[in-house]
Order: sequence, then structure tokens, then C-alpha cells
Amino acid sequence: MIGIHARVSTEEQAKSGFSLDDQLRECRKKAATSEAAEYLDDVSGEFLDRPALSRLRQGCG
Repeated sequence: MIGIHARVSTEEQAKSGFSLDDQLRECRKKAATSEAAEYLDDVSGEFLDRPALSRLRQGCG
């Protein structure tokens, strides 16, 4: 199983083409499968607590 993790570091990134939707679209293309698990953190990069990334790591361990 492929895992995709997406997050936006800053609001400015979201405005300039790096939104969660933009990242997911590109990752789905790269994965070339509809079987990918998606993990999204919609919190600022200034916070180190990223629950979705932690879930991804646990699932791949």
C-alpha cells in the first residue's frame, strides 16, 4: 500500500499553488494507483505535532 502525506506549511503556500488539493492531485498522479492511503495535516508547519504523519509512520512500521 502506498501512503500519501500532504500538508501546507504556510497560508502563503496554499495561495500560490501548493494547497492540500494541489499536493494530493500531484501525489496521486505520481503514485499511479487509486489504492493509496491519504494522510492530511491541515495545520501550519510551525507546529511539530502532525497527527496524520504519525498515523502514516505507524501504518508503515
